Amino acid sequence: MTQKRLRGEGLLLVVIGALPLVPVTRGNPPVVSDIPTTPEVKVVLQHACYDCHSYETVWPSYAGAAPVSWLIAHDVCEGRNELNYLAWGQYTARQQAK
Repeated sequence: MTQKRLRGEGLLLVVIGALPLVPVTRGNPPVVSDIPTTPEVKVVLQHACYDCHSYETVWPSYAGAAPVSWLIAHDVCEGRNELNYLAWGQYTARQQAK
């Protein structure tokens, strides 16, 4: 192996080793208000939608490993920005209808 290749591989290992040190925000802020619905519908929403569209995200175990953690945190952030069932009371009637 050449000296250049060894340096390149060493640098790659250092970068890969440092990836988990990059912080990712994976919190669940306090619930503001919940969507008024029947218990049956609420159960369906909790199982199908709340992980990305609420402040009750259940983070999978692999959500702590970079770079997967960045993708998951980004997707949850986008989901909450688009629709958050636990901030339903803050939406206007027009936003709720949408």
